[in-house]
Amino acid sequence: MLCFEEVNILPLDFARNLVFLATNRSLAHSDPVQDHSPPTLDMMPDGQFRAAPPRLGWPARVFLVALGVSFVAGIVASVALLIYVALLLVPVALALAAYGYFSMRVQAWRAGRV
Repeated sequence: MLCFEEVNILPLDFARNLVFLATNRSLAHSDPVQDHSPPTLDMMPDGQFRAAPPRLGWPARVFLVALGVSFVAGIVASVALLIYVALLLVPVALALAAYGYFSMRVQAWRAGRV
């Protein structure tokens, strides 16, 4: 079983550090600018740097643009279909509301409340 003396951690020191960091908020958070690691240099064993990867050819770029356009067109078509179905249901909802209202009026009339 480990005790605090063997591990060289004292709970009192831990509590003091917590109090210190709580009172000094600027030290409790690291600076995000300094947290970035330096850029990785892609160097070959003989000391030369690797060349930049080749750019995509024009057919591949045209394909990617066409893929993006078709994706956006699919989303627009889906939204248009949903709006069409919603607008198609508006007259049905109005007809059902009118039927319910007149049914309620007829029942009230038969009961003699009107």
